[in-house]
Amino acid sequence: MTQVNAHSSGKASSQPGVLRIGLWQEPDNINAYLTWMATGVWLGSLVLEPLVRPDAEGIFHPVLAERVPSLENGDIASDGLTITYHLRRDACWADGEPFTSRDVRATWEVLSDPSHQVISREGFEWIEAIDCPDEHTAVLRFSKAFPPFRVLFLCVYPEHKMRQFSANFNSDPFHRAPLGTGPYQLEEWKPKERLTFVANPRYRGPAPYFQRLDFLCITDRPTLISSLAQGDLDLALLLGVNDLPQVEHYSNLVQMVTPTSVTERVVFNLRHPALSDVRVRRALELATNKQQIVDTHLLGRTHVAASELDSTAWANPAVTPSRFSPAEAETLLDEAGWLRSSDGTRQKDGQRLSLVICATEGDAMRQAVEEALVQMYAAVGVELRIQNHRAELFFGNAADGGVLVQGEFDLAMRARGMWGDPDPNMSICYQSRWIPAGDNQGMGANFGGYRNPEVDAWLEEAQNTMDQERRHTLYNQVQQRIQEDVPAMYLFNLPNVDIARPGLRGLRQLPYINVWGTVWNAHEWTEEGVV
Repeated sequence: MTQVNAHSSGKASSQPGVLRIGLWQEPDNINAYLTWMATGVWLGSLVLEPLVRPDAEGIFHPVLAERVPSLENGDIASDGLTITYHLRRDACWADGEPFTSRDVRATWEVLSDPSHQVISREGFEWIEAIDCPDEHTAVLRFSKAFPPFRVLFLCVYPEHKMRQFSANFNSDPFHRAPLGTGPYQLEEWKPKERLTFVANPRYRGPAPYFQRLDFLCITDRPTLISSLAQGDLDLALLLGVNDLPQVEHYSNLVQMVTPTSVTERVVFNLRHPALSDVRVRRALELATNKQQIVDTHLLGRTHVAASELDSTAWANPAVTPSRFSPAEAETLLDEAGWLRSSDGTRQKDGQRLSLVICATEGDAMRQAVEEALVQMYAAVGVELRIQNHRAELFFGNAADGGVLVQGEFDLAMRARGMWGDPDPNMSICYQSRWIPAGDNQGMGANFGGYRNPEVDAWLEEAQNTMDQERRHTLYNQVQQRIQEDVPAMYLFNLPNVDIARPGLRGLRQLPYINVWGTVWNAHEWTEEGVV
């Protein structure tokens, strides 16, 4: 865990107790179960709290629960089908209503409702009932064991507000202004301008030093950094290592660069006629000089990734980064029938091998990586064009025509990390039942349409056995098969980069688990000199 306590003076906000934070990417909503955007999950965590949360080493600690269920404390039945949560007695909602076991049950009911379009129901669908024997005990009854149960309930919803959802669940105002138990509550959201959070006076813990957090939406990252250097901001979140050269021009800025288990990858759309051939996907990976990308565009501040579980205790040591071999790539493309034409671009049956890669607009690092891939693929006769999208369109849900969930791409560059257990992340990314489609309401993150019956079966078993050794074996098999099938090409682990003015104290990044990012302990931040 990285902690920053800058000891030189900096220009604080002219308003005491106010922190001005720059965001280059505005979220679409701040409900963790409705957004694919990191900014949405981060900001939502200021308001909506989980039952338990992992620390920097992936060890879970109670938040709204009094303790983490285990076999040792008797909260997990020997067959894994019953999980008991004992809940805090000092928590309440920001409107004064008490937090109870009924809120846990209402959250499950909302997320398991088939008429509600959420990003995933993984795990929730196997809860048959939640009993509430008293206000401070929630008993989860599963139809089959779900060992990663601790990653369920990333946030808990208030039962009394769940009764008031509008007919269109996904457009309900709650997702952009939720009522929570956390240290802050959202006071105002001015689209494309700012989100203002104020201290929750009913929060069970000490009052935060910063009574107001102003998140300012500044899409131009050089402008964001210069505003920070000039004293118009106090903190900038979710930057990239390629922003550091500009940061280093200013002596009054503090860098916070932390490795994470979040992997940047290129997802291949297997529905594309050319990309449906594994030889073409393998060729593109062999044509990708990942180390050069890391050294040039990430300044050598991270390492090449090999798998979905890279840099975690679940990583398969036998799965290593791919080779860079343009000659082998050319051979595979020849074997697949994609032959060089007179202009050097490969063709087959009169069709050029021309692909489009997309990512979110405004990200200089991703743009630079895309441009590098254009050159690398041209060297083996593959034309690659760049067509990036606004974040809200790229990550949008099916109802809003999101690029990823609709499968409207050839190659898509995105990042994702583990939430404390390989699942539900591995399953929603690679099980065929989580290919977003009409029959599952666009849920899941298997955006490329990957299907492999063995992977489906391995992941199914891994989600339903309490034998941790067996789970390690199964996830090792999945990682090996994904490397062979190449539904996605892993590039590198994505460092977490935040920049602060001097004088801020208590900022602690979570290097292993990055779901809640830097703001997970915002209520503990203070200024230099504050006791």
